[in-house]
Amino acid sequence: MSFVTTWIAVAGLASISIPIIIHLLFRRKRQPVEWAAMRLLMEALKRHRRRSRIEQILLLTIRCLILVLAALAIAEPLLSAFHSIAGGSRLVVLLIDDGISSGVTGESGVPDLDRALESARSITDELNPGDRVALITMSHPPSLKTDGPTINIEGVTRLLDDIEPSASRTNIEESIGLARTIVDQHSSGSPTSVVMLGSWRRGSLSAVPDTTTLGGIESVSDRPLQFLASDPADESVTVLAISDVSMRKTIESSRTDQPQIRTTVNIRRMGGSLDEKRSVVQIDGPGFEETLPRQIDWYPGRTDATIEFLSRASPDDAAADGSSIITASLDDTTLPEATRRSMLVDTSGSIQVRIIDRRLFSSTGSLDEIEASDWMARALEPGDGGVVDVDWIDPSSLSEPSLRGVDAIILSRPDLIGDRGWDSIKVFVDSGGLVLATPPSELDSHVWLDRMAEALGISWQVGVEAITADDPIGLGGEQPGGSILSRLDNELDQLAEPIEVFKRLDVDVSDGDGRVLLRCADESPLLICWDPEGDRSGTIVLLSSSPHLDWTNLPIKPLMVPLMQELVREGVSTSRNSSQLLAGDVPGGSFTGVREITGPGGSSVSIDSTRSFTTPLIRTGHWVARDAKGSALTTIVVNPDVDAADPEVTDVKEVVERFGVESGLEIIPDDQLAGRFTSQESNPVWSLLLLVAALLLLITETILNRFFSRSVSRESRFVDSMEAVS
Repeated sequence: MSFVTTWIAVAGLASISIPIIIHLLFRRKRQPVEWAAMRLLMEALKRHRRRSRIEQILLLTIRCLILVLAALAIAEPLLSAFHSIAGGSRLVVLLIDDGISSGVTGESGVPDLDRALESARSITDELNPGDRVALITMSHPPSLKTDGPTINIEGVTRLLDDIEPSASRTNIEESIGLARTIVDQHSSGSPTSVVMLGSWRRGSLSAVPDTTTLGGIESVSDRPLQFLASDPADESVTVLAISDVSMRKTIESSRTDQPQIRTTVNIRRMGGSLDEKRSVVQIDGPGFEETLPRQIDWYPGRTDATIEFLSRASPDDAAADGSSIITASLDDTTLPEATRRSMLVDTSGSIQVRIIDRRLFSSTGSLDEIEASDWMARALEPGDGGVVDVDWIDPSSLSEPSLRGVDAIILSRPDLIGDRGWDSIKVFVDSGGLVLATPPSELDSHVWLDRMAEALGISWQVGVEAITADDPIGLGGEQPGGSILSRLDNELDQLAEPIEVFKRLDVDVSDGDGRVLLRCADESPLLICWDPEGDRSGTIVLLSSSPHLDWTNLPIKPLMVPLMQELVREGVSTSRNSSQLLAGDVPGGSFTGVREITGPGGSSVSIDSTRSFTTPLIRTGHWVARDAKGSALTTIVVNPDVDAADPEVTDVKEVVERFGVESGLEIIPDDQLAGRFTSQESNPVWSLLLLVAALLLLITETILNRFFSRSVSRESRFVDSMEAVS
């Protein structure tokens, strides 16, 4: 047995010492005077005093019991074996699945998350004063909503009211790790319950690795521990989700006109019976002309659909770097978070390219006199009205301010770049820029390769001396292609056939993360690409042979123009796409000139001293990166994690297997979970019985006191007479 208000019980038990102390303090003590004639009378007096002492002890005992019973009744006894094992309050750790799949709404119109929250409220309603609760939301990244375990159960209930479905995945593994930390640090031997509440649809379990286990939150001898989880949802529903949005400027786009954008929207249908259905998709965005919605007819069993839109964009509402967003949306309400997806798009009239080289103004009288940088500039600007705008930057003046607003840089003379310039290039590529490097045609020794690898964090095996072939080397019959050359894949083999290489760098990326896009017949790489990865948001490309006629005949072959166009167009697009995150992710890379990012609902995230972000972006939509003056510099798009939105139902066996609880996981229906916490309720019947017992003892004490009083009176008269005689 334990108590709701233990301190009252302790105070009552302590109070029984009061009548004992009074009894001891007020006993009469006299100095006896013995004389022989009174020996027989004193024997009679002792017999009277012995009976009087027994009567006093009996009354004292009854009075102490009255105080004890009254204190225990007021302290409200609790009868619970689970609670009394540790002799203290319980610790309850509530884990709420608020991942994207928790927003699934069935025919009842109630999202799965609401059912989980209702179960959590029913549990907190059954807890007793003094019990401690920790509340964790399981969407990525998991969050401890309470300041550690708290006895403020009413405050926990208010926190439950504020939880809404997230657009991110359910991160079960890290949520369990957070719960393990709380149990280890705050249980203090108390009986502990870890309760996981969710619908456990296929999407919420999709990110659970096979090795996930609750092991580590193990039951120990001084801490009774139980794992409970709500049973999985059993209502099958169908969800529509936009899985991808891609866009590209058409070839007809002009920097003097509004760029024409071709937008492709991919829609996925998941779960349910996949019956016949009709839905509507549309696109919109600031600076885009209004586009009519498109209709999708879903025949039975159809799971995917692709819709294309053609619209024009204006740079008026774009950020300083020309970036803007376009958003595709569906008219389905089963899982609202999955029906909107945004894409970053360049709405500027041109792509800004800077060639890092000294401007020499080569003669056009002979092809041999044309420098590599001029060949690349001509390929990027083959005529008036193109979407690529090319200019030069002297290597000695290369700096971060000079690269502001630039989309791509071509390192035609990397050997002339100093340490400050390489630092600026690193910031540029980390911020999402495209870097294309080519060997200077004038050099035979290329020590700059080591400095480039060190500055940009790329790995390769490379020789600093250029290799001159005895005979021209052609390109292999079947080219790898792909990546940023994917739009040339159909014609790439044919276009590459007449290319010959006379001189090249000796580069080996087999042990690194570089991707070979073009290779020579001897398997040596000609074009290598490093895609955005980790903190690097931009793309790096290396052409191992200088686009100069002393090195290769590429500049005068049909491949030159489409190759340079695709490298710049798709490279910039790929780098921009790296600024598109899934909900719950942290923006990677370094942001030049950025001081904060503002997002939907007025939320904002500040940047640290390293120009990097450490706070995840939770809300979906577009976030604008701003400088110290509040001007928009670039845009970051946050999208829902559609892969975690699968509404397919699971069974109890699968849930237990995916959690991998070694010490046992009990799956309990929602309406029975609260019943596991009702055994510790205060019992008013026991309090009433204790009060009745105290009242009966009080009546008994009154009767005995009156009866013993008369006996004491007679004894007093006898003692007084004896004292008078003495």
